[in-house]
Amino acid sequence: MSSGSDALPLSTNGSGERPFRVMVADDGKNAADIMGMFLKMEGYEVMVVYSGEEAVEAAGDFDPQVILMDISMPGMDGLEATRQIRQARAGSNGVPVIIALSGYDEAETRRRCEEAGMQRLVSKPVSPADLRSLLGEITAGLKRH
Repeated sequence: MSSGSDALPLSTNGSGERPFRVMVADDGKNAADIMGMFLKMEGYEVMVVYSGEEAVEAAGDFDPQVILMDISMPGMDGLEATRQIRQARAGSNGVPVIIALSGYDEAETRRRCEEAGMQRLVSKPVSPADLRSLLGEITAGLKRH
């Protein structure tokens, strides 16, 4: 597990507040680390984990507002990790937005993601521009609430 949240100076979310916290959970270590570095450069506070088990464990301590979750990880997959995170946070105001990351963009995959409690499915690989746009949209929505 790599928190890396102290690796680069953190910028704020534009209003002097603490930066938005984003967790990347993907067993593809290179892709996860690159995504994490990009998000840090964009000003997010980032934690990168490499398994569903690590995501569930880290979600309580890191308290992410957004989780980018690979759905196909060995051991506990992203769908089960999402269910467990949602169950642990049920009734709290701090339930994160969980975005599924998958190489498969099919109706059945989307249905399974929705049933697990994920808000959206994004096809991998994700371009930096698409990631910037997606997180900008999500964080703008979170600021309004």
